[in-house]
Amino acid sequence: MKKYSGYDTRVNGQLIDELRKTKDRNTLFVCHYYFALNDGENLIFYYNPQHYWDKIPIEKVEDYVWENLKQECAVFKNFDPDLRFGKKPLEDWDTHEAFFPETPKIGNHYSSQGNRIVSHNRYFYFLGGFGEASCLKRESKNLNIEAVQILFHFAVETKTQIT
Repeated sequence: MKKYSGYDTRVNGQLIDELRKTKDRNTLFVCHYYFALNDGENLIFYYNPQHYWDKIPIEKVEDYVWENLKQECAVFKNFDPDLRFGKKPLEDWDTHEAFFPETPKIGNHYSSQGNRIVSHNRYFYFLGGFGEASCLKRESKNLNIEAVQILFHFAVETKTQIT
């Protein structure tokens, strides 16, 4: 596995930067181990909100990629990372037995002030400090906008292979 140097992110910026620039004309795709942003000109991939991956011009993106994004990801049109909603972010989530996760081999481990979120095998698991005795889980495809906003404010570690 290649060690992530952070160079690409320093040159290309973080996902939240691109979202702020394109908030009136973007589509955000969120999967358990990557994010993709259609900014109208390019499809920009990130391993997570803090680690840039790659950029492909829209006209070069093949149909099967769009189909995969629609099938695997939660989709948000005109995503504004600074917009706040009154709804509880983890309302109506499934409960799961609490566990102490390691960062998965493919996926991300988010943390902030003792709260942890792990993305693994098409699910997000919200652990500790979210008002529940057990952890909460939701399939990536069914994430709500409030939960995605939480992801932007957490530190993140990845073991997903950086190529």
